[in-house]
Amino acid sequence: MAKASTKINIAAEARKAGIPEGTVYARLRRGWSVKKAITEPVHEHKRPKVKRVSAKTAKVINDLPRESANTVVDPQLDDFKRETKAMAYTVLAAIVVLLLVSVLGGMS
Repeated sequence: MAKASTKINIAAEARKAGIPEGTVYARLRRGWSVKKAITEPVHEHKRPKVKRVSAKTAKVINDLPRESANTVVDPQLDDFKRETKAMAYTVLAAIVVLLLVSVLGGMS
């Protein structure tokens, strides 16, 4: 007994079902049956969650020059830079005082 075969136009069937033709062919390459490849609905891809920022942070980012707009704003790093700068000024002031004391002390 010969097996009956049915020819179908996969592209036309995909269009009728509202499924992109490329999706149907990709499914067939993965081993899906023709019926399932044409009838299974396409699942929406979930978008990655976007981290929300405050309006103040958004304004700071928007006010940045374009070349640095993609730089990540890290408040802890900003605090560290401020503290390091303050410490450097304190050390510099101490050196100046020591130099003045040694210069003025040598004059008397």
